[in-house]
Amino acid sequence: MGPTQSSPSLRILLVEDHKHDRIAFHRAFQRSQVSFEITECERAEEALESLRSDASLFDLIVIDHGLPGISGLDLCKELLDEGIPLPMVLLTGRGSEELAVEALKAGVNDYIIKDSGMGYLDLLPAVLPEVVRKHGDRMAREGAESALRESEERFRNIVEGSEAGYCFIDRDGRIKDANEAWLRMHGYSSLNEVIGKHFALTQVDEHMDQAKKDFENLLAGNSIPSGESTRRYKDGSLGYHTFSANPVLQAGRIVGVESFLIDITERRRAEEKLRKMNEELTNFAHVVSHDLKTPIVHIKGFSSLLLERYKEDLDEQGQTCVERIQTSAHRMEVLVSDLLALSGVGRVVETLKDVPSHEILATVTSGLQDRLNENRIKLVVADSLPTICCDRERVCQAFENLIVNAIKFMGDNKNPTIEIGFKERAKRAEFHQFYVKDNGIGIAPEDHRKIFERFRRLKEIEDKEGTGLGLAIVERIVNNHGGRVWVESEKGKGATFHFTLPKAS
Repeated sequence: MGPTQSSPSLRILLVEDHKHDRIAFHRAFQRSQVSFEITECERAEEALESLRSDASLFDLIVIDHGLPGISGLDLCKELLDEGIPLPMVLLTGRGSEELAVEALKAGVNDYIIKDSGMGYLDLLPAVLPEVVRKHGDRMAREGAESALRESEERFRNIVEGSEAGYCFIDRDGRIKDANEAWLRMHGYSSLNEVIGKHFALTQVDEHMDQAKKDFENLLAGNSIPSGESTRRYKDGSLGYHTFSANPVLQAGRIVGVESFLIDITERRRAEEKLRKMNEELTNFAHVVSHDLKTPIVHIKGFSSLLLERYKEDLDEQGQTCVERIQTSAHRMEVLVSDLLALSGVGRVVETLKDVPSHEILATVTSGLQDRLNENRIKLVVADSLPTICCDRERVCQAFENLIVNAIKFMGDNKNPTIEIGFKERAKRAEFHQFYVKDNGIGIAPEDHRKIFERFRRLKEIEDKEGTGLGLAIVERIVNNHGGRVWVESEKGKGATFHFTLPKAS
């Protein structure tokens, strides 16, 4: 039988083999205010076929227990086994406690006894919509509970499989849960060793007050900044970690705090070892440079004295030899200075400050003005240069080396020009891009990478002053600021050195 209302709100699959019971079922709904659509089946096999085809066509199934062939109860069991998610109401002419228990086991939502006066039919228009509603609520609740269990299981799998340490602390400051990574970090073999213990168990005395203050802030619903912490291990030794912590809410109430740790102990130890090595290297470089400069000064001084006092006693070849000694001594003095500078910029920059780059250029160009004038070089510096976050002294050295490099590579240009400026990058970029451009002899593409190598000098200027360390120093300074440097050039067409430095903080 097809729809009996224009807009059905309750779609019922009725499985009933007695015709007069089916007619009575229809009449009961026709007398009610419930919008409905009833699809009839006389046998369980027919109902199974219809439901297997598309169970979404129905809101519930009403089944007579006394069906021929497969009984109504067996049909309910079959539907339960196949996972057809529709509420089921079982109608039976005989009621018993045993049958009621069996019906509940078969997943029946309601169990209605047919009475001889057919009075049960008048109850159906009110009962069946309520069965559908309760079934929907139960399915939604079970779905939410299942999703929660799956989410908790996924979270647990992620936490247990993570290298990060996880710990949950209740409102009293007691450890209630921790993953294997957290236990391993602190030297514990099982959760039983720490569960119920106060979180102070892993704190060092000098940081205890701050740890308690952070815990109180988290319980109040406030956030705390992530950072690094020192932790006490089971054996009393100390370790270092990065940490983050968040309040945990349940039903809108903060029930505790969860924290995540990443062990950086080995990294900190390696950094400390590297720091000491850098310090030793710097001290060594200073000692060596001092020990080398002293004889160089003597060589320069005595050769000058030799020319001054005994020039008339030296022939032309002798004078040339002394002059070469002086030139070589000067070259050696410059090389020692550059080696000392290279060792000085080899360390990672630790303290950065915001510095207007036009102030850096003013300092550098002022010191190079005589050399620029001597070579008749026009210097063009862009207006409105940006402020950068940097080590001022080192960036001054980088600009100076690039300008000196441009002077040396200028060649015989009749209108020598050096241009300094910057290019606008995306607003969200973290670095400014500067450039030092000249119209000198240029650099062949195959040499673009080579010129940043230590002691690498091009043939065109091998006979001029220089050690081959200037651009290596520039690259080291820029890299230590997190930036990069590169060159754009062709032979005979000048060169443009680009480099990036952090924007102001």
